[in-house]
Amino acid sequence: MRVYESLSFFSSLSSQLSSSSWPIAAVPSFICVDAFNKFLPFCTGFAAGCMIWMVVAEVIPDGFKEASPSQVASAAIISVAFMEVLSTTLQFFSHGYRGRIITSIGQRDLDQVVGRIVVAP
Repeated sequence: MRVYESLSFFSSLSSQLSSSSWPIAAVPSFICVDAFNKFLPFCTGFAAGCMIWMVVAEVIPDGFKEASPSQVASAAIISVAFMEVLSTTLQFFSHGYRGRIITSIGQRDLDQVVGRIVVAP
């Protein structure tokens, strides 16, 4: 039985054998993900702390080498403000609207979005 003109039987067999571990590893992977799901908030907080540390230890000192302190402070403030706007906007769209286009949202709801962006609670 010829598989393809350019492939031998051995290469086809080795490809199938190397892929056979995927279904075998699927069940233990699911069990591990299900078991460690309760640790997800702690792991996410740890990752956020690591990212903040990298910014404080690496990015800000490099920024001071390349720019003035007022430029570095302005960039940090603008970055945090943009992050809050993006977080608030994505949080608004994740609660009940499920991807509707913004033009289909009522004016009252749009005013709430703008109010949340301007005055982030």
